[in-house]
Amino acid sequence: MVDIVFSSSKLTRVTKGSLGGKFVIPGDVKNTRKPIAPKPIRLPPGKEKILREHSKGHTKRHMDYMRQMMTIGLSYKEAHQRAAQFIGR
Repeated sequence: MVDIVFSSSKLTRVTKGSLGGKFVIPGDVKNTRKPIAPKPIRLPPGKEKILREHSKGHTKRHMDYMRQMMTIGLSYKEAHQRAAQFIGR
């Protein structure tokens, strides 16, 4: 059961139920849904190939860190230097 405490022209404050304490627009489904997680950023196939070849001499942790750094915009060389510094080989 939902109790309506405050009502204005468009917003309705809900005090009980699944939306407790939030302002919602009656009949608006968008406000009741969970946010959709963004799609993971993928590296281009060429960079993935380079990382596969590079992985032969390094640990999985080193490679995961490099992949993470490259997805946020670092170059291969910068990502490798940071991975070697913080994770090791």
